[in-house]
Amino acid sequence: MIATGTDRLRRPRGVGWILAAAGLAAVVGCSSSARHPTAPGGLLDTSLRSSDALRTPALSGEAPSPEARIIRIEPDPERDAQVHALLREALDHLRSGEIQPALDLLLAAQSIEGWMRSEHAPALLFWTGHSYDQLGERYAAMGAFRRITAHYPNSAFAERATRRLRELRNRPQRAEDQPRGGI
Repeated sequence: MIATGTDRLRRPRGVGWILAAAGLAAVVGCSSSARHPTAPGGLLDTSLRSSDALRTPALSGEAPSPEARIIRIEPDPERDAQVHALLREALDHLRSGEIQPALDLLLAAQSIEGWMRSEHAPALLFWTGHSYDQLGERYAAMGAFRRITAHYPNSAFAERATRRLRELRNRPQRAEDQPRGGI
């Protein structure tokens, strides 16, 4: 359940709360080595201890602390070389005005395992947001820029992402900017 507006997450009372939390922890695979279940894509550097399963933001309704959202960059020469090669090729496409092929390459780089821990992750997200914006995908662009500010607040791209978010929020909304969604 996603809380929106005045909706509140409801906690079961007493023993039911503990059982519900334990059941959810089992469903999302919480263990001593599990990734934080509320992170986009499940890739967050903070690991859960079994006692933390009862205190996760998804279960308690609390906002995660800023430290819990920051992703630590961990060098991996092979992964970083793959990500960098795709990023470089995508930037070449962007320079020549080929937005969709650039976006395809940026998204391909984001399919590499562990890409969010790459030193190139903030750049990938920034140029992904830029590409979506160029294609008129306002909400997808905003999502990419928000991920930079949430996960990489100290990166060179964080200030630029914040500026772009402000511009996108202040831009008059067009019919084609409406969020797309299913049910």
